[in-house]
Amino acid sequence: MISLINPILAASFLVLQAGGAGSFTPVRPIEGYKCLRVHIPEERRFDPSAVPLVFAAPTEASKLIGHSGVAAFVKWPLNEVDGFVEIIWGDHGIKAWIHKDVLRPWRTKWTPPGPASECIPTLMSNGMIGIGNAIPYKHQ
Repeated sequence: MISLINPILAASFLVLQAGGAGSFTPVRPIEGYKCLRVHIPEERRFDPSAVPLVFAAPTEASKLIGHSGVAAFVKWPLNEVDGFVEIIWGDHGIKAWIHKDVLRPWRTKWTPPGPASECIPTLMSNGMIGIGNAIPYKHQ
């Protein structure tokens, strides 16, 4: 039963971030960021210690600020320093760094092409950052 916690939390994160809870909606994409998938090897999928770490600076000697989620909102064009890439992390978009080696393209062999399978770093109506999927943004 314990091994189900990580997939359940990950699924809950995606539903909440995408606005599935109904409490907030997508407002606009966040310019200058791209969504990449955080990879955990299949054989370590249920191992909590396999969840990649997020740091305050591009070095493991810097402050550990947390663990990655399912998606990483990567600064684009890519800002790489010593094997780390710059991301925005957490609901409020804190500048952070993650190992480059754990990042993969968002689409996988399980995600069919199309708007519903896209990951777009998005400002939500509650002021937090989430995932927007094919959002009909109003251009001003």
